[in-house]
Amino acid sequence: MIAKIKDNQSLIDLAIQTGGSIEAVFDLAIKNNLSITESLVVGTTIATAAVVASQIVNYYATRRLTPATDITDGVTGGIGAMGIEIDFVVN
Repeated sequence: MIAKIKDNQSLIDLAIQTGGSIEAVFDLAIKNNLSITESLVVGTTIATAAVVASQIVNYYATRRLTPATDITDGVTGGIGAMGIEIDFVVN
């Protein structure tokens, strides 16, 4: 089977969605000649891994869920990235 990469999806997201477990990430990486931490290109297709947990795959499929947890470049934020009295004001 094949999966189409959606915005902000990582190989780990696809492993859970199509294989039912994070364990499937290694199979995905090998089948598609990718690093498990590689950023994926939206719209491309990759071969899916063997199903490890069919109940989880069915859960995502029936609800049409597509996890997308990849952190994109240039995304910064949160309190750790703010300076007191500069862009984080305490009232």
